Amino acid sequence: MAYFDLIVRSITEPGLIQLVIRFLLDEEKFDGQRILDVLVERLNSNDSRLCMVTLSLFDSLLSLNCEDIMLELMLKYLLHCKHVPISHRYKINRVDPYTQAVEYFLNITPDIMKKVNSVLNINNGGIGSAAG
Repeated sequence: MAYFDLIVRSITEPGLIQLVIRFLLDEEKFDGQRILDVLVERLNSNDSRLCMVTLSLFDSLLSLNCEDIMLELMLKYLLHCKHVPISHRYKINRVDPYTQAVEYFLNITPDIMKKVNSVLNINNGGIGSAAG
């Protein structure tokens, strides 16, 4: 595991980084599980050294700033908002008042402005055909 961490830290070629990430995220690579899921399960080990090496590997993977890795290691656990105390969950579900203001503002735009793209295409088509 420490060698894999060293490999991840030393890779600089973008194509090779993508290949390593795909290797970690591919389905059924290790006993029918993804390798990344096996690594996450190793955090439950009683061996503290194994846990520390795994956390170091995760740190290296997160430092790659790859959206797929961040989604799998962090963000998917935050989506359900179970980390937010119950007393504050109502704030998450509250609708942003500015969203309604933006929708109202867009709805009061004159109709001609909503059709600007079609008007411009007609005008450009007429100019292009006269020049050609």
